[in-house]
Amino acid sequence: MLVLLFNLVVFSTQVESWLHRHWDLTTHFPSLAGILRPAAGVGGTIIAAACIYKIGPNIKQRWIDVLPGSLLFVVLWSAIAYGFAYFVKNFSYYNFVYGVLGAVIVLLLSAYLVSFVLLLGGELNGRLLRQDRR
Repeated sequence: MLVLLFNLVVFSTQVESWLHRHWDLTTHFPSLAGILRPAAGVGGTIIAAACIYKIGPNIKQRWIDVLPGSLLFVVLWSAIAYGFAYFVKNFSYYNFVYGVLGAVIVLLLSAYLVSFVLLLGGELNGRLLRQDRR
């Protein structure tokens, strides 16, 4: 699934140009790449997080039970990604001050925050599941 989503995101512009060459879709449909990239990114991330939350624990859960944690993960993960993109774009002098070590520190910090957010989503799912069982 993730390979399909990755290829959809990467090759959406080629698919769009092929569709425009063989069928006249320019007047009837908006840009395929502009629609599919965000939808595939968000949808794929929700599905991947839901699979982790459903398969990871050793309990039986429904897909609807893992949805709140997946949505929390996507929202916080997007905030982390945009925050780090803003940081790297506007405060890029850290590379001059710290060199390559600064880039490694930023990469490890982002990996730590994403891992923390993944655990936070799992904790939310666990808390809601315990509350429903009472």
